[in-house]
Amino acid sequence: RELEPQARRRPMQLFTLAAGVVAVVGLAGLTVSQNIRANNADVRADALANAVQLAARDDARMVEVGPVQEISAPGEDVLYVTGEGVPAPPPGHVYRVWLVDDGVPRYAGDFMPEAGLVFLEIPFDPERDDDLWVSVEQTDAPTDAPTDDDWWSASESGAA
Repeated sequence: RELEPQARRRPMQLFTLAAGVVAVVGLAGLTVSQNIRANNADVRADALANAVQLAARDDARMVEVGPVQEISAPGEDVLYVTGEGVPAPPPGHVYRVWLVDDGVPRYAGDFMPEAGLVFLEIPFDPERDDDLWVSVEQTDAPTDAPTDDDWWSASESGAA
């Protein structure tokens, strides 16, 4: 019974992801963690295709984490963070991604939406990392832990 609602939502989630992929491919470049630019359209297209393939798997986990969505699956050592219509953080702030091991966050990178779109490919250790957090931080805030209590968790979003 619990799987039925997820099965009904999956086609819409895949459609939304595919629409976001088309929009993101059209961007001149994406700012990925720590100001690295992915300017090669082939590299972006491959990563986006991998995200769509991962999302199409029966065992894929697609969960809202604040303004973005995490896409992951068992046995994979990469996850994707995607979003469409993501609002810009306040001036002087960035979105910050954290991988979490038993409640202890580890900095994974910063991002800024471009034209409301977000696409990140994040390597992680599925044996170690058990959650993903997204926070809004001041650009110059330390990266040892979220500085504010206002952050989103993949495990607390109602996903299994």
